[in-house]
Amino acid sequence: MSIYYDQERGRWRWQFKANIDGERHRLSKLLPSGWSESQARRFDDQETARTYARLTSGRRVSTVPLIDAAVALYLTERIPHQRDGLNAARGLAHLLPFYQGKTLDRLGEVARAYEKAERKNLAPATIRQRLATLRSAAAHALKYHSIGSRDWIAAMPMPSVKNERHYYLTRAEVVRLARAIADPPTRAWVLLTFGTGSRPGELFRADAFQAEGAFLLPETKNGERELKPVPTKLRRYMRHWPMPHGYTWHSRHFRAAREAVGLDHIRAHDLRHSLASELLAQGASLPQIGHVLGHKTAQATRRYAHMQLQQKAAMLEGVWQKRPHKKARRAALRLVQRAA
Repeated sequence: MSIYYDQERGRWRWQFKANIDGERHRLSKLLPSGWSESQARRFDDQETARTYARLTSGRRVSTVPLIDAAVALYLTERIPHQRDGLNAARGLAHLLPFYQGKTLDRLGEVARAYEKAERKNLAPATIRQRLATLRSAAAHALKYHSIGSRDWIAAMPMPSVKNERHYYLTRAEVVRLARAIADPPTRAWVLLTFGTGSRPGELFRADAFQAEGAFLLPETKNGERELKPVPTKLRRYMRHWPMPHGYTWHSRHFRAAREAVGLDHIRAHDLRHSLASELLAQGASLPQIGHVLGHKTAQATRRYAHMQLQQKAAMLEGVWQKRPHKKARRAALRLVQRAA
């Protein structure tokens, strides 16, 4: 952004950063005390235009806009309306040293430099998420302001991430985990996350309608509202909504319980996947599981296809198991007839 609030001085500060004919220009000015953000933005528009005109007088200027301009538009127009906008803004702040002063046609270079610099410090998923936010900022500038090019956005390499999870809790393990939780609302949250197949964070913020036996998720990951029915045996736990403390407070109780029962490798989100495993064991089809979990596309449910394949393979193997001897089968049949 061209302006920011200087916390130390208690005033807005204007900045100008640009590369003109290969020369870097950096200017900064502390704005008058008492100015509002709207006054600072008006000054930014006028002073930035005057500075560009002064520095480019009689010179050839590159027509490629800065990445800073696309990010500024995204922060102003899109981030405030996102559910996870604060984390997205933080991600862009981490990327700032890599894209600052660079033009949009260098997006690919910026992405490669960031991945190389952080691959030893951050998980691939974190790097990918931050770069995806930068890509979204460039796409927003192109779509709504005709700034940039699809080719520049497509040139951004995205690190591959393996999200497969190979551990699924059984219903008995979920119950054992819940019993180890001392806090009743946290215990209810764990049981209902598994019982409804909800995403933990979405269920935590959901509205409970105990009379109807359902939760209303105001906004899911897919950007839609969703009703989640609650099994009859679990409806009594709905009385704990709204949750009395913040998400971090209840997560602390969850982590303590999982360590107490020897499941310290699991995450709260695994409860959702575990329900899919239980449904599959009961004979539910992949489309049915996707409907229960609220998947928008069939592709999101395909992660459970390998489990379905393993169950089918086990059934086929049973056909070729060595059968008991005829005498043993006859003896077993006689025992059944006597019991009848």
